[in-house]
Order: sequence, then C-alpha cells, then structure tokens
Amino acid sequence: MKKSMIDKLYNGEIYPAEQVTPQYPEYREASREYGICREKVASALGNEEEERMNQLEEKIHDYELKDTFVYGLRVGLLLILELLELEDTD
Repeated sequence: MKKSMIDKLYNGEIYPAEQVTPQYPEYREASREYGICREKVASALGNEEEERMNQLEEKIHDYELKDTFVYGLRVGLLLILELLELEDTD
C-alpha cells in the first residue's frame, strides 16, 4: 500500500531541501563557478575560519530554504482556499 503524504511528512520522510535541485543550466554553471571561487577563498583561510564559513553558509542556506518552503505552502493553501470559495459560488 502506498504511504500517504501526511504519513511521510509525519514520519520525517519528506525533506524538500534535499529532494529538490534546480534543473536550469544557468544554475549548474553558477554553482560550478561558485565552487571554484569558494575553493580559492577557502584555501586562503585557516582551518578554523574555513569551518566557521561553512557553518555560516549552511545556517544561511537552511533559513532561506525554510522561508521559501513556508512561502510555497502559504501560496498553495491560499490557492486551494480560493478554489473552494469559487466552488461555493457556483
């Protein structure tokens, strides 16, 4: 039997930040360039500074993903509510 999305969400089996990767060629190119630049910067830093930079990048990225996810949910729910209102007026 197929698990429901609610069950998957409740059981922690859905983690959009790890399941979604932009498929735009521009994203891949920008990501590749970023990696090259990041390596150059990291090689100029000491180990502690590099580790701190990694921690800050991860923290920033997590906050951005969380807010994007929440915004997407809100928009989706507002669309559903609007559709339900339209059905009531028919």
